[in-house]
Amino acid sequence: MSNIKKEMKEAADYAIKAGRERFGQELDFSEQSIDKLDNLLEQAYQSFFNLPKNKKTSKALTLTANIWGSYLGEFMRLKWGGTWIHNGSERFVLIKRNRFSPIKFVYQKISSHPEYSVRYYLFRAERILKWWF
Repeated sequence: MSNIKKEMKEAADYAIKAGRERFGQELDFSEQSIDKLDNLLEQAYQSFFNLPKNKKTSKALTLTANIWGSYLGEFMRLKWGGTWIHNGSERFVLIKRNRFSPIKFVYQKISSHPEYSVRYYLFRAERILKWWF
C-alpha cells in the first residue's frame, strides 16, 4: 500500500471512529452516510465560525478538513474506483483521469461556505465521470 493511500485510509478510519464516538453518527461508506457527513461538516463550520482567525484556528481547520475530506475521498474511491495521488501538500482522488479534491471541498465548506452540499459535490463528480465514459 502506498504511503498516500495508507495515510488517507487511516484518516478516513479515524473519521469513522470520531463520527461514532464523538458525534454519535455511524459512517460506513454507504449512501446514507453522506447526509450524516454533511451534518458533521455543518457542526464543524458552527464550531469554527466564531473562533479568531489565527494560526491555531487555521491548523485546526486544515486537520479537520483532512480527516473528513479523507472519508469523502475514500467514499468516492470505493464507489467509482481510483486512487489517491498528491501534488506537493495537496491530496487528490484520481478517478478515470479526473482529479477530485474532497479535502479542499471540505475545507471550503467548514471555513466559509456552509451552504455547499456533499451530495451536490458527489452529483457533480458523477456527471464529470459519466461525461468521460
